[in-house]
Amino acid sequence: MNFAKRTPHSEPNVSVILCTKNRAPCLAETLDVLTRVRIPEWMDAQLVVADNGSEDETSAVVQNRTIWQKPIKCLYVNKTGKGSALNQAIAVAAGDVFAFIDDDVHPTEGWLEALTLPIFEEKLDCVVGRVELAPHLIRDWMEPRHRWVMADTSFLDPENPTSAVGANWAHRASLLASGMKYDEELSADYSAYEDTLFSMQLKESGARFGMSRDALVFHHFDEARLSREAFTRRAINEGRGRAYLEWHWLQVETSNPWVKYLKSSFRLKWLQWMHEVHQLSHLPLWELDLIEKVSFYKTYTQLKKSDRVYERRGLRKLRSGTSDAPLGSSSYENA
Repeated sequence: MNFAKRTPHSEPNVSVILCTKNRAPCLAETLDVLTRVRIPEWMDAQLVVADNGSEDETSAVVQNRTIWQKPIKCLYVNKTGKGSALNQAIAVAAGDVFAFIDDDVHPTEGWLEALTLPIFEEKLDCVVGRVELAPHLIRDWMEPRHRWVMADTSFLDPENPTSAVGANWAHRASLLASGMKYDEELSADYSAYEDTLFSMQLKESGARFGMSRDALVFHHFDEARLSREAFTRRAINEGRGRAYLEWHWLQVETSNPWVKYLKSSFRLKWLQWMHEVHQLSHLPLWELDLIEKVSFYKTYTQLKKSDRVYERRGLRKLRSGTSDAPLGSSSYENA
């Protein structure tokens, strides 16, 4: 790695990719925080914002802004799903390393250097950063599983993280030379596990994974996401996404999924009645786990009727799903 001093006219060696949709106030706060991230002399960073079909003030928030002495590269993606936005952003990103961040996380000053330096030093190919919940969003009823659902990374093994967390990770751009991309069908139709599957594929390809605990961001999500309704939706999506992953990619055989679906559905309804959950403002752990399980078995039963779209632990899809049609997009760079 050449750690020579970069100039404002250098080509970027790091592309920070941020996908967003209809969260203009959160995005504005995150952009403000990003301006305070320290960029070392050897780094030239570029911010790529992929707007996944926003109908709010997102474009106004991004337009005419510069970050790290460069205009923000803006991309409008009109195909549903974070995977589509990520694939299009990667296609226009110029860096040797891609760093990923969400529109509602606030990185610390040294975040980007800590996240990417192990890659530039040739120690790792992929680095997972640390995500903590913003202190004002932590609740007494939260258990580790609740925090994990909100992208908290304390459950990961720092020496050998099993997968990436989309809110804070980076990888070497050259890993995608073989044509790997995010599964757009999984992202659009299941709304979960697109980052997990993609990072597991990179790991399967032989990429070296590690974690940087100094690459810290704080998750400032909307407080409404702590409600019973929001956690229920998330548990359903987690179950559906896990079923897709296990059927199509891991190819784990689950016997009698329909019977297990019926049993877990009955158990869920019975326990909800016993615990009078309608009086609760949050989703307790037992209920979250059972909702995810019911969703998993139901979806797995449906998927068993379909052909698999990957070889076992394959790096590319064998065939395209309905969500892989050509994508319409447009991009512009702020003046």
